[in-house]
Amino acid sequence: PFQYYSALALDAAQWAVLARNSSWQQLRMNLNTFARHGVFEDPAMVAEVAAKLRDPQQIARSRVLPYQLLMAYHAGAALPRPILDALQDAMEVATAAVPVLQGKVVVAVDVSGSMHWANSSKSDVLAVDSAGLFAGVLGSRAEDADIVWFGTRSGLVNYRKTDSPLEIKKA
Repeated sequence: PFQYYSALALDAAQWAVLARNSSWQQLRMNLNTFARHGVFEDPAMVAEVAAKLRDPQQIARSRVLPYQLLMAYHAGAALPRPILDALQDAMEVATAAVPVLQGKVVVAVDVSGSMHWANSSKSDVLAVDSAGLFAGVLGSRAEDADIVWFGTRSGLVNYRKTDSPLEIKKA
């Protein structure tokens, strides 16, 4: 329960010990807390946390969902770049179990105004971001895919199969 620790007067070194000893999911869920308490001012801790976040065995053991990684990525926009890169690497591991889709696949993503609301009252992630994540994962796991966005207009999404689903943007 990190709320308990937040109430204590811990220094950055003590917060670093908490980060080092946290489970993979606890680490993912508390990245901003660790940043706020100075853990990432130490480049060695940035590297250690990034290594833990991209560890394939810990990712598999945590059973993290792509949406949880999307939320962490969005919430952590001010985190050091190596940590954001590690979240992208974790996404690749987390989505590797999605089966490869055979033949031509077209994924259509609604980007109309109604999709620009948050998924829930407790989330900053928009419905359109979740839809983009879903499209990006399917597109990256298809032999031949097009991602199309539509609203009052439509168009193709410019992406490469090697792009992270966290970074799929409409063209």
